Amino acid sequence: MRVTHSSFMSSINLPTTLPFIGEWWNTSVYNVENQALSYGGEPNILNAFTINGQPGDLYSCSSEGTYKVKVVQGETYLLRIINAAMNTQLFFKIANHTMTVVAVDTCYTSPMVTDTIVIAPGQTVDALLTADQQLASYYMAAHAYDSVGALYDSTNTTGIILYENSTSSTPLMPTLPDFDDTSLAFQFYSNLTSLMSGPYWEPVPLTIVKHMFVTEGLGLVPCESNATCKGPSGLAFAASMNNESFEIPTKLSMLQPFFYNISGIYTTDFPSDPPLVFDYTNSSNSLNTSLVMTTKSTRATMMKYNSTVQIVFQNTAFVGKENHPIHLHGFNFYVLAQGFGNYDSVTGPELFNLVNPQKRNTIGVPVGGWAVIRFVANNPMASAEIVEHSFYVQNITMNRLCKQQVINAVNGSLPGPTIQVHEGDTVIIHVFNKCPYNLTIHWHGIFQLHSAWADGPEYVTQCPILPGNKYTYKFTITGQEGTLWWHAHAQWLRSTVHGALIIRPRKGYTYPFPKPFEEFPILLGEWWNANIIEIEEQALADGRGPNISNAFTINGWLGDLYNCSSTGTYKLKVVRGETYLLRIINVALNNELFFKIANHTMTVVAVDACYTNPMVTNTIVIGPGQTIDVLLTADQPLASYYMAAHSYDSLGMAYDKTTTRGIIMYENASLSISPMPDLPAFNDTPTAFEFFSSLTSLVNGPHWAPVPLKVDEHMFVTEGLGMVPCGANNTCGAPLGLQFAASMNNESFELPTKLSMLEAFYYNLTAGIYTADFPKYPPVVFDYTNTSNALNTALIMTPRSTKVTKLKYNSTVQIVFQNTALVGKQSHPIHLHGFNFYVLAQGFGNYDPVTGPKMFNLVNPQIRNTVGVPVGGWTIIRFTANNPGVSRRRQLGAAARDGVRSEKVVSDFAYMAHPMLLLLAFALALLAYSSVASAEIVEHSFHVQDLSMSRLCKQQIITIVNGSLPGPTILVHEGDTLIIHVFNKSPYNLTIHWSVLPLPHFSITRTPLSVHNITHGIFQLHSVWADGPEYVTQCPILPGNKYTYRFTITGQEGTLWWHAHAQWLRATVHGALIIRPRKGYSYPFPKPFEEFPILLGEWWNANIIEIEEQALADGHGPNISNAFTINGWPGDLYNCSSTGTYKLKVVQGETYLLRIINVALYSELFFKIANHKMTIVAVDACYTNPMVTDIIVISPGQTIDVLLTANQPLASYYMAAHCYDSLGDAYDATTTTGIITYENATPSSPLMPNLPAVDDTSAAFEFFSSLTSLVNGPHWAPVPLKIDEQMLVTEGLGLVPCGANNTCGAPLGLAFAASMNNESFELPTKLSMLEAFYYNLTAGIYTTDFPKYPPVVFDYTSLSNNLNKALVMTSRSTKVTKLKYNSTVQIVFQNTALVGQQSHPIHLHGFNFYVLAQGFGNYDPVRGPKMFNLVNPQIRNTIGVPVGGWTVIRFTANNPGMFSLLYLLAR
Repeated sequence: MRVTHSSFMSSINLPTTLPFIGEWWNTSVYNVENQALSYGGEPNILNAFTINGQPGDLYSCSSEGTYKVKVVQGETYLLRIINAAMNTQLFFKIANHTMTVVAVDTCYTSPMVTDTIVIAPGQTVDALLTADQQLASYYMAAHAYDSVGALYDSTNTTGIILYENSTSSTPLMPTLPDFDDTSLAFQFYSNLTSLMSGPYWEPVPLTIVKHMFVTEGLGLVPCESNATCKGPSGLAFAASMNNESFEIPTKLSMLQPFFYNISGIYTTDFPSDPPLVFDYTNSSNSLNTSLVMTTKSTRATMMKYNSTVQIVFQNTAFVGKENHPIHLHGFNFYVLAQGFGNYDSVTGPELFNLVNPQKRNTIGVPVGGWAVIRFVANNPMASAEIVEHSFYVQNITMNRLCKQQVINAVNGSLPGPTIQVHEGDTVIIHVFNKCPYNLTIHWHGIFQLHSAWADGPEYVTQCPILPGNKYTYKFTITGQEGTLWWHAHAQWLRSTVHGALIIRPRKGYTYPFPKPFEEFPILLGEWWNANIIEIEEQALADGRGPNISNAFTINGWLGDLYNCSSTGTYKLKVVRGETYLLRIINVALNNELFFKIANHTMTVVAVDACYTNPMVTNTIVIGPGQTIDVLLTADQPLASYYMAAHSYDSLGMAYDKTTTRGIIMYENASLSISPMPDLPAFNDTPTAFEFFSSLTSLVNGPHWAPVPLKVDEHMFVTEGLGMVPCGANNTCGAPLGLQFAASMNNESFELPTKLSMLEAFYYNLTAGIYTADFPKYPPVVFDYTNTSNALNTALIMTPRSTKVTKLKYNSTVQIVFQNTALVGKQSHPIHLHGFNFYVLAQGFGNYDPVTGPKMFNLVNPQIRNTVGVPVGGWTIIRFTANNPGVSRRRQLGAAARDGVRSEKVVSDFAYMAHPMLLLLAFALALLAYSSVASAEIVEHSFHVQDLSMSRLCKQQIITIVNGSLPGPTILVHEGDTLIIHVFNKSPYNLTIHWSVLPLPHFSITRTPLSVHNITHGIFQLHSVWADGPEYVTQCPILPGNKYTYRFTITGQEGTLWWHAHAQWLRATVHGALIIRPRKGYSYPFPKPFEEFPILLGEWWNANIIEIEEQALADGHGPNISNAFTINGWPGDLYNCSSTGTYKLKVVQGETYLLRIINVALYSELFFKIANHKMTIVAVDACYTNPMVTDIIVISPGQTIDVLLTANQPLASYYMAAHCYDSLGDAYDATTTTGIITYENATPSSPLMPNLPAVDDTSAAFEFFSSLTSLVNGPHWAPVPLKIDEQMLVTEGLGLVPCGANNTCGAPLGLAFAASMNNESFELPTKLSMLEAFYYNLTAGIYTTDFPKYPPVVFDYTSLSNNLNKALVMTSRSTKVTKLKYNSTVQIVFQNTALVGQQSHPIHLHGFNFYVLAQGFGNYDPVRGPKMFNLVNPQIRNTIGVPVGGWTVIRFTANNPGMFSLLYLLAR
């Protein structure tokens, strides 16, 4: 939930009253409206004005109908004044009082003192009223402001402000302005200014994109047939703007036809200027029929998203002059200036306030004047749609090249359906696989932000769709415009299963070039006179390249140069003089192509859905998978012209030497022989290189971003053909009897077959699926492009593997792709899934790291998703790894003809989630694959019920979760969402707290002897309701009821815990919550062999709720525990417990991660393992610098992660814990033990550790003060240095009066109470504090006056003050303090000695904090800061305040919500 400055973050609390000023008719308002519409005149004037629905005692029969508000002399009130009247502007005044305007239309203003408020219909004004007059009664009053002088309601409405304790008297009446006091109204409106740098304030935008000049006033329209109109000249009145009177549609709302693209509801031709320029405010034009007539219409104007719009509203005098309020839905606007007369475009801007103009959503245009507003059009209507298609993939028979051929196609057509969308749309495609082959669909070039599963590559992001099955792809297209395409991504089905994917600009936007007359997709493909799957399988079997294609195609047609194809030619009809957008896509499996149109040039405007600087050319060179958008102007004589394409082949081996062509036919041209374009030679590498290297991106075009200059990750990847051994029982036809394979850094990518890589990553089942060791550099440096290395077996052999490399999220990656000549030189296109990249440079020969960077274009390099590496050359790309997932890179090109299948064995560049896994291997074509969902939903059910358990020679009924003590351990990864269904089958109210960090407003609370039922330590970002403390963030779960907690764990790793947070149920209702690093990440320490939670708790041989209630009843401390426990077991030092000892088996030489949690209610504990040291690596889920120790000191609620190396002789060793008690009062003096047993050790008595003395405060202080945080570790952030809020909070035991009819056992016959600044927190019982805050029902629930300093300054730690009644008494209260969002807060916690000295742990819900310093005695504000560790202080959520000492913490209040600062009372 969001906390705003005007509510919870406010620095003052003001009583608020809401005067609604309205109107009253003594008849049905619907009848009034209908009558006015029927006769075309003005509606009947109203009978009264009202304040909060009451007319006031000046009206007949209304002496009891007067709104009254009671005030206290000297107090200040916030009046939120709203004009709810239909039409009337109003003056509002309070007798003898001034008001201070602080906001208008929910926008803060510079404070403006006034005695009169002027308010138009729909406006709001917030004003501070100080009750600073004599005790009496005062009228507030309102009446009309009417500038036109026609009929109006001249009555006054009144309310009464009644001072408390005043004697009854006749209220004083304010003197309201004259009804037509325009000068006062204008002065009020024009004096308002906005509060610069106030909440939500933004400076005025200075660059204007759209100007409008809109006349507004009354106009006239013809009277309806068979009606008699009472407007002037027998006409009907109509509101007019630029002589258009808006008419509401009746068939459909305007938003629906916009969303569904239905015409006939409205048009988009509302005029931006008036149809005639005239003397607008000259009353001589009144009723001038050549000017006053207005047209009824439903017209809108289109505005470009994020454009700055300035509108001049000019009042007219056609039907008299009057003030006209204007309201703009969905926006606030800046009121730059207002004035009288006609707006002057020269002198008007000189009046503009561009510094702090008032911001409003409703403004009155002055009578006979003008107003200028400016706003940013950043709130679009529903501009995105859901585009849904069904793809039926099945075999069809097609006649090509004199032969019937069975192919696989979508919806019976080749190419398949064109998908047409707008940027921002969501695409849903239902794929029904009715063909005999496994199938997936890839959306080539789509980023797949947050939809990695939809990317499509088989066994990379999904398993294939089996024959007879179906699958639905769903993804949103964000930040992309232009031409992309879709195709099958299983085997070679792509050759015929493909189609265009056209992304137009978001609705309301335009292309960054002139709008074309029409658009046409041009898909350049291949055709085989055979089954394409059989061709692929034959190539794989014999290890050589596949059969070359029999033909090329344009939009599925071969063209009339091929046999039996005279009628199979694609034709495109054009109109001479018009310009067309051709969206050219190379859908061929392997061939780069030259494309040309006879006698025409083309202008390239985009490549791969990225806009380019316009580049005029007569030849297009396009690699497999690439798209190029060109503008073609039909500027030649009327005739027909061939478009043609053939192969660009740099290798010189066997290739398809045929030419496909289509015909461009000019409309009205006579039949003639079409001229044929002169295509480049097949091996014209200079032309290809010049074309590719001349393209540049359109700087500042849509979705353009500058090149990142800092490179975090460098890679050098050789790519070309390599060789692998021939399969068993096969005879391979490649050189040396081997088999061709695509190779990147001598790795040839092999697809997994058991599980997709994305699933393996997601479910952490990567073993046997892929490894993360793809080499970032080639294994051998050699002369890459020297043909003398051809077939050099020392260089050419490449192993098959499924390897990836990890990239850090948001890192900038630069890759040099170096072509090799090991099996001849050829151009290799590279495609990267999930990303666009900058092509910085390309060149021939071996890349030179010295001269290469001098060629980089870092200003406007082309941006692509597919690029060709020049034959015998190199290409450098750069991109930001900001789309986590499994991304794949595939090389497309002649390699596929040389023994590697284009999609099955592919060079993959996969990266996965946070660390990002970058998978590079090569295979015929580098195609890439996008983003993974790296987070999971982890779901549990908690059944909380009573169970009988035997401990310490006795059966005891306890409350536990799922029948175990401790309860279930929750294992998650950072980023996961946790859902816990809690079923309360116990007899007690219940909540669960998650020691994670929550959100809402920050409330500091004192908890006297209470526990929390939440996940301890979880931040609960945006999920404060799930934090768990009863009556703080939720009401308890009643017996027999259930409740579901749901929250996402963000920015936290390590050990936390969950526990009941109602009464003392936490003693047995608890468990570990282990947050491992996000998948793909690792710990910042060596990976342990195994991990074990160690929960240190307490046991009572009695009902824990009865113990609590007895302690509360008699006012002294509760009975001490009967035992401590390790993972629910007391250990063999206790009676009847020889078998009740926790045992942990270890392997000598291995290192273990122990996650130690103190789940005790109150006891701080020493913990030790005989003969072993431990290395602390984290506390409270925050990583620390490694600290070696043999003793752990741990407070209630704290967690400590330690590495334990089993480096001692084979034997058994006790781990043991006992109390650290600084008070010296009664405490549990027992010791709990567990046993660490080395594997293969001979049975023997365990060795016992030597625990510190129970009161060894020096050991405890040394331990706590030696911890430091791991600088630059995961989720670490530096200490904020600027402090916004300071507090000094005394904390310790205090005393409260004994309850009525009770005898209390605490000193002086009183009751103990936890105390912070002499306040003892008391939970509400009617409503949770969070609900009260949310619904603004805080009265009676809590107050916001918790003191930030103690009420009295004294010698806090002096024992001479023990039981000093002037200091020790504390009040029970439910008080909180407010913190400003994002403020830095520093709190000094000062221990007191009013009831003895003892260490007091403090837990802060929803936050971690920096522990800057700790010390003994009273905190000294001069010397204390000199002890602060501002470099690497420990970060915690729970900290112990030293006995008779102090602790200083600092944190940022960046998690808005209702959070408890919990003081855990030690005994």
